[in-house]
Amino acid sequence: MEHQLITEKQVAQRFPFSKSWLQKARMTGTGPEYIKIRARVFYKIDAVEEYLSAQPTCNSTAEYDTNQKARLRNKASATQGAH
Repeated sequence: MEHQLITEKQVAQRFPFSKSWLQKARMTGTGPEYIKIRARVFYKIDAVEEYLSAQPTCNSTAEYDTNQKARLRNKASATQGAH
């Protein structure tokens, strides 16, 4: 299966992610999957689209805050269970 690779700059131009957010997400492991070839970073378009579609949708900022807190609790529980 062939995947089209795009650069960080191309992701930022095509999707609602800034270059700085992508860099931070790579450090924390919270963003879309990426491939590093030597010193260059690439993203599979389908991986970025999959990541974006997996994000919850909200109708209000209050709903977003509630969803965000729940995700953080779930992540903390999963991390504690792994140790």
